[in-house]
Amino acid sequence: MKRRLLKYGSIVATIAFLAVFYGLAIHNTPGTEAVKATDFNPGRIIDDAIFYNPDTMTVEEIQAFLDAKLPTCDMWGTGSSAGRVVSETGYVMPAGSTNADYARLRAAAGNSRYHEPPYVCVNKYYENPETHETLYETKGIVKDGMISAAQIIYNEAHKYNINPQVLLVLLKKESYVWGDTWPLKWEYNSAMGYGCPDTAPCDTAYYGFYNQVHMAAYQFDRYKQKNYEYNYHPGMINNIYYSPDYSCGTKQVYIENMATASLYIYTPYTPNDAALANYPGTSYCGSYGNRNFFMYFSEWFGSTYANTPAITLKEATIDDGSYRVVDSATKSKGIIFGQSLLFDNRHNNEDDEISIIKNADNTYSLIHKKTGLAVDVPGAAADENRILQLWETNSTDAQKWIIKKDANDNYYFISALNNELTITYSNSTLILTKVNNLDTQQFYIAPADHPLEDGVYIIKNQTKPDYLMDIDKNGIINGTNVELRPTDNSMSQAFQVNFSVETGYYTIRNLLSNLVLDVTGGQKNDGANVQSYEQNNTCAQQWALKKDSNNSYVVINACSQKVLVADSENIIISTSKSHPREKWLFEPYAPSERYDGEYVIQSSLRDDLVLDVAGNGIVDSTNVQVFQFNGTRAQLFNVKFDEYSDSYIISGVSSQKSLDAAGGQSINGTNIQIFTNNNTCAQRWTIVDSGEYQTIINKCSNLSLDVAGGQQRDGTNVQLFQSNNTAAQQWHLEKNFTKKEEPNNQTPPVNQENKDDNTTSIAPNIADGMYEVSNFVDKSIVLDVAGGNFSNGVNVQVFTKNGTDAQKWNITRHEDGDYYTFKTKRGDKYLSLKDANVANGTNIRLWYDAGYCAQKWKIIKNTDGSYTISSKCNTASVLDIAGGNLAPGTNVQLFEVNNTNAQKWALVKQ
Repeated sequence: MKRRLLKYGSIVATIAFLAVFYGLAIHNTPGTEAVKATDFNPGRIIDDAIFYNPDTMTVEEIQAFLDAKLPTCDMWGTGSSAGRVVSETGYVMPAGSTNADYARLRAAAGNSRYHEPPYVCVNKYYENPETHETLYETKGIVKDGMISAAQIIYNEAHKYNINPQVLLVLLKKESYVWGDTWPLKWEYNSAMGYGCPDTAPCDTAYYGFYNQVHMAAYQFDRYKQKNYEYNYHPGMINNIYYSPDYSCGTKQVYIENMATASLYIYTPYTPNDAALANYPGTSYCGSYGNRNFFMYFSEWFGSTYANTPAITLKEATIDDGSYRVVDSATKSKGIIFGQSLLFDNRHNNEDDEISIIKNADNTYSLIHKKTGLAVDVPGAAADENRILQLWETNSTDAQKWIIKKDANDNYYFISALNNELTITYSNSTLILTKVNNLDTQQFYIAPADHPLEDGVYIIKNQTKPDYLMDIDKNGIINGTNVELRPTDNSMSQAFQVNFSVETGYYTIRNLLSNLVLDVTGGQKNDGANVQSYEQNNTCAQQWALKKDSNNSYVVINACSQKVLVADSENIIISTSKSHPREKWLFEPYAPSERYDGEYVIQSSLRDDLVLDVAGNGIVDSTNVQVFQFNGTRAQLFNVKFDEYSDSYIISGVSSQKSLDAAGGQSINGTNIQIFTNNNTCAQRWTIVDSGEYQTIINKCSNLSLDVAGGQQRDGTNVQLFQSNNTAAQQWHLEKNFTKKEEPNNQTPPVNQENKDDNTTSIAPNIADGMYEVSNFVDKSIVLDVAGGNFSNGVNVQVFTKNGTDAQKWNITRHEDGDYYTFKTKRGDKYLSLKDANVANGTNIRLWYDAGYCAQKWKIIKNTDGSYTISSKCNTASVLDIAGGNLAPGTNVQLFEVNNTNAQKWALVKQ
């Protein structure tokens, strides 16, 4: 994290600076004999069970901790400053001068960071999370709505399931505030180091203690939820730089858990041996952030490793078959039995497939499929740390294993030679060790069979061939039921089926809702209902497919090993009884309309935004983007159905080259280009018609054609991205697309009732549903419920987009047809004009459903694609960002129409 300027202009100040930057434990870190910096494990800095536990401290305990670490605070600047040098003038403070005197002289000399008292220590700090007013502004008076630093830390820890101890350590590691007995206000600007890269100034959008704590906790949660978007990943080897000086090189680190990966994403360096040996000092090419985190946490709160409870095991039953055995913690490492090594199992080759075969004595043999050799204990010597081998099968106990599992469905392979020994690994070598609570003993058994190719399918049951698996078309929320319904060729009956090599199971995702097939509550009993739910990677959402001789499939849940059954028209799981109700047919999805011919491919983001070959290029690798419709051949595509691949080829009319996923990659962010037709799946596309728009899905990856970031700017890149049901992935194939007429510059503003027919704006028909409402010119700033509090009267503001429920609005057309209501996703509160007052500056807030004009809004679409949102109480006044200030936390108000960007909004359906 980037460092800030020094507070003092003397050699004493330099020492204080080094104490923060290098972690010199000169103020608040008690010594300990229990931990040394050389104990630092770069792959396991802290365990997930500790990092993601928000319940370690109460508010009172956090406050007591802060008070203990900061026992003195010169809030009013009465402490002595004698001997300090005013660096701007060289003046030496005389005897009897105070810190406040020193601050006045620095300010008078032109240093704007210095100010009059108070100087608020972190244990005395209060802030209003909505208005961001602090004790600095109130001159030490705690006003209504202000909460303490301890409360802020507690609230954000619980909101994002982060250990408050982690946030306290981060505060010490990153800020000048920690240990300062008379901090200036600017020291809180970057208290957690958030938004402060090593290569650029700190981002002012995240200034302030509340913003810093909120964003730090939010980011740690996001790193976990969206890890695929970041550079460091658990369960694999990562190359991590030693310092911001890249010439110092990198270290290969096998990151063992998500918490450690998150720390590296936040502070992307690992200490070298010299930095560890010289704690709390420095070293050549050293970095100290993650070292210091480990030391501060250990010294304050104890071990960063969790105590795992004793294991209770029970016998497991495994059907004879082909499997992969992977590390249970990450599922990204598998046993390569050909070499008796652990390796990345996503290579998906024959070396990681074994046959598990049950013997007559209820033990199992583990046979490497490629060689036919068995996993064997050399010399039948059942010793701890014995290295395993592959050997010709001989039916001895050296090749027999008892398979057991724990309550979390982690599997253990226990030797028939000695039931106290189980397979584990050390330094990538398979060995025997005692059955205890080591995570490294835990394995996950994943089916290796992959009988159905990934793709988009309709799913039928043998008992009802005219019915298809379906969801409620209005049911795009968690818990929507899955059932059989008559065929209607809609997207609610289309499912994207993907096999995961990491888990060995399939996920089955509905294209309309982007939710996956899920057993309600992860239940394992007969009759448990099947629903659709957002993907969470639990076994309730993982399915094995077994093909029978009639080309139908039995679909088996990974949690319970029970099968998917049609119970009349409802769908449940149940113990297999070999009944036709368990037989499912997967047929490629074929929309009723077959696309064939030349099309303009329009984006749902903006009426005049279309798919475009950059510069009308005709050479391989020319980029594909979106651009304002201009009628050129760069925006015209030939769409042709390919019977052989059961998919479409989409080619640029000018270039005659195919729309192509660059490099044939299958990851989020893969670029789209044009390339000479090569008959690969990188150039094959499935077009799924929802009835309102088309989704274009790559045949290789099953990722969707996507406008990067949902941006509406001309030239925005087009990529592949996981299906998310947003407008960025919604397209319209138009054969007769024409450019919209340019607006008349003399038209009046839209500010009155019944003016929807003017040429600058169009009254749109907004589909009911959940939306994010963002500023039109800066999509990262969205309409937000302050503090995520859904109580009556809570303020509505704009804030940085963070994906929380505080930024999601259920927009519903009112029964009178001309107006809409905006209801919060949680709390059932409505966007409301305070007291139905239509004066300029009237505040916008939440209020319960009162049914009057203050909660009804007209949505008017402007010719630039933006929306203006006017109040029914006075349609000449609209939703407005106060002062046009797009900083997070700026108030939202009512103001007369002025056609500025402060009154222009974008609606993005969620």
